[in-house]
Amino acid sequence: MASFWKVGTVMFEHFPREFFKYIAIVAAIVIVLTTLICVLRKVSKPKLDMLRKRYREAYASHLCPVCSYPIARGVFKNAIWTRRGPRPFPSMDKPPVADLEFPYACPSCGTGLYEKCGKCDSQRHSLLPFCERCGDDQTPGGMVSHRV
Repeated sequence: MASFWKVGTVMFEHFPREFFKYIAIVAAIVIVLTTLICVLRKVSKPKLDMLRKRYREAYASHLCPVCSYPIARGVFKNAIWTRRGPRPFPSMDKPPVADLEFPYACPSCGTGLYEKCGKCDSQRHSLLPFCERCGDDQTPGGMVSHRV
């Protein structure tokens, strides 16, 4: 910032005032456009770590990581959804076992959220890299694993 300020003051001293204001406007437009382009690139193609963090947070709040639709599976199949998250009915203490055994896809966007683990045959999160039961590393949903 200090170097930009110094360049601006030197330009102000050496350029005529009529030209300086146009140069300053063009420079401000270039800076804003560059910033917008950088932000749009980060949003359109997020880094793998940021994407996995979003997926973890969405699964923890029982929402689809892609479209934020409530995940209605197990205890939450008949839950009441509030601003703070799902509130299961008091009568539903344990989830039906049969409901948790099948793969689950989001009814809103169609993204597969739960699938069978290839190593231990239990249900695992489709969009996260590791099975929570056996720790098997699988590349979910076409994401490239950067594990060494």
